[in-house]
Amino acid sequence: MIELPDQQVPKPVAKAVAVVRDREADVAAAKAQIGQANAAIQQALGADRALFADALDAGGDDPGTPRADEARARLADAERRLAGEELRLMRARDALDAALSESITAWEAALTKATEQAERDALNLVDQLAAAEQERASRRHALTWAHRYRRGEKLPSLGHVPQTPSALVKNVIASPYDVYSTADLLAAVRDALAQATLAAERERQAEQERQAEQEPHLHVA
Repeated sequence: MIELPDQQVPKPVAKAVAVVRDREADVAAAKAQIGQANAAIQQALGADRALFADALDAGGDDPGTPRADEARARLADAERRLAGEELRLMRARDALDAALSESITAWEAALTKATEQAERDALNLVDQLAAAEQERASRRHALTWAHRYRRGEKLPSLGHVPQTPSALVKNVIASPYDVYSTADLLAAVRDALAQATLAAERERQAEQERQAEQEPHLHVA
């Protein structure tokens, strides 16, 4: 069975998937029974040889192969059951394909709507985090001012709030001390998310189409 996403799954598709998984389990169980039946045949052959040897020693009639015959019958039944389970699995997969064909347009629309909402949520959370970090930096700077005032030290400028440095260096060769700030990282994250939205992808596609329309077309005389 093909791997399917687990987002906004239509009910008919989810039901068909459950049936396919059940049928796959049934096929696996049927295959295991065949393996057991084949092993039983080997054991039965050994038991029948022992019966035949005993009959020869006792001067009796040939007992035949009763246990092997019984084991072969069980194998034939297991093979017949496997064939039936495999057919059921094939039908279940066909039903899944049909459910997907019927539901894919609506599923795609639901996934588009859910994706756009998730994109808005992610961008909003980044904006909230950036605002919270700026507020934290402002309060920390005010606290530094208070500490220095109490100690009689040089007061920091309140017109510029220092940004919190991160551990990421911009250019190790140029300077190991020139690092990105937390605000830089959050801005980069927001930009990356914004560029990965469906709206941005549509805009890039539209721009490519506009450029293709503007390109001169060569006419062969």
